[in-house]
Amino acid sequence: MDVKNLTLKIAPIIIVLILVLTVFAIRAETINLGGISDPSLKELYQDDSGMPYFTELDSYYNYRLTENYLNTGHLGDTVVNGTDWDSLSTSPNGREANYQPMIIVLAASVYKFLNSFTSVSLTQIAFWLGPIVGSLAVIPAFFMVKRATKSNWGAIVAGLIAGAAPAYFSHTYGGFFDTDMFNVLLPLLIALFLSEAVYAKKPIFKAIFAAISAICLGLFSMAWSGYTYMVMLTFATLILYIPASYLMDRKDGIKIDNKVEWLKNNPVTIPLIVFIVLSIAILAITVGSSMFESITSVIGLSTSLQSATAGTAYPNVYVSVGEMQIPQVIDVANQSGGIFTIIFAILGFVIMGVALSRKAKVEEKHEPKEQSDDAEDKKVRSRRYTPKTKKAEEIVHHELKKRFIPGKF
Repeated sequence: MDVKNLTLKIAPIIIVLILVLTVFAIRAETINLGGISDPSLKELYQDDSGMPYFTELDSYYNYRLTENYLNTGHLGDTVVNGTDWDSLSTSPNGREANYQPMIIVLAASVYKFLNSFTSVSLTQIAFWLGPIVGSLAVIPAFFMVKRATKSNWGAIVAGLIAGAAPAYFSHTYGGFFDTDMFNVLLPLLIALFLSEAVYAKKPIFKAIFAAISAICLGLFSMAWSGYTYMVMLTFATLILYIPASYLMDRKDGIKIDNKVEWLKNNPVTIPLIVFIVLSIAILAITVGSSMFESITSVIGLSTSLQSATAGTAYPNVYVSVGEMQIPQVIDVANQSGGIFTIIFAILGFVIMGVALSRKAKVEEKHEPKEQSDDAEDKKVRSRRYTPKTKKAEEIVHHELKKRFIPGKF
């Protein structure tokens, strides 16, 4: 393999590494408390070890559950009637420690692993876990778009959008120890492996990629209660692809005599069966029957948000939870990168539509000419030469006898 081919193969890996390090460096800036120049004032925002305090309430809740898991082996700080119990929540009685364990188990595992050969505090692990996991979202976004577009430039843009999106970035910087770190990475991994299952040519690879995608969906169900959206999105996309591809094939003039054979050869059939069946089996293990309750609750989510935040009792802690606030149009625009980002996105759709329409017109314009050229060429090639004189006929007969015929000596 020459140097040029080797460079082309390793270039995407180098680009991804640079993107990951870039978005991580920006997230890591909070360790310096750069917005505070006075050293004496900066100490007010640091604990005794010099680490900055966490920036919101959920981080301390997750930190406390991680301590419980390290000390007791379960999320609660005690056990009541055989039930894992969190005595410090909903005082004075406490409540069952029923919480998505992904962030707790991951933080505890990293803590145990690193302390097997060095010494780090749980606070340090919790501080840095968000920036590390959040920055990894660049990887699936990059390779998924590169696979679809064959372009490194498009993949770079996708990686930057995934790794530096304002709504995601503001919940994964240093000191933000919450489940938000999984909310872009895991859905992108689900989409990446599911799309690879569709691209794959061999049935065995289709099944393997679909199975990996289902496992990622199972992990997502243990990371965030909003996993239901990915269940509905992936299931609906795969199911709707079948009739959509059938209609597109018919529109393209493809003759479908045997629908069963067409369905068997459809690139989505195997991924659809493997992914849906395996996902249901995995979700039955990870979340049980609550999966169906979560799906039905999505329909009434707007009403539940209004009732949760409209309470008059003081203090109503739900008012401080960002995810439970009813978003306004301006909030959606700001969290998407600002009004100019929305304008550029709309402009991109317009340009793409114009480009596709022009391409279709060009193809339609040249298609009849190509067909006529093919017909004329076929006519010329099929035209036989008829000798006009006896002498010419003898010459042609002599030349035909001299020509090489395969298999005849």
